[in-house]
Amino acid sequence: MRITLPVILIIGILGVSPAAALADADGCSHQLLTSIKSPDGKWVASVDESDCSPGMGGDAITDTVQVAPANDPRHVTGVLGVDTGGNNDMGAQIAWDASNILKVTLPNISLVKILTRQVGPVKIHILFNPPDPKARADWLKSLDQDNQ
Repeated sequence: MRITLPVILIIGILGVSPAAALADADGCSHQLLTSIKSPDGKWVASVDESDCSPGMGGDAITDTVQVAPANDPRHVTGVLGVDTGGNNDMGAQIAWDASNILKVTLPNISLVKILTRQVGPVKIHILFNPPDPKARADWLKSLDQDNQ
């Protein structure tokens, strides 16, 4: 069974951790990669990885970035999802720049679905690594041409 990025993101939007919701039902492996509190301790940001590679029943590795209040982690908000084309060495990286600024660094060559750029007072800053807008634009354009 192949899990696609929109399925994982919809579950994140509904406030359910993709790892918790799909671990037993989808035939994929799930792992919490990172979970860090904001400097003031009021928020928690996390990155969950869903591996649906051929040996796991699919062919995708997807990272989902989420933010939740530290005092109520059940009210998680999905921020974005990134599909790196099966390269599990290049996933989403998160870091707090301030108590209300979460920096998310993504591979330049990756498919990204951004759900929100703000969760409560927390602003989401999205960066690409390496920061090469032309290479990213060219790659995205090549995807459009492949689908025509």
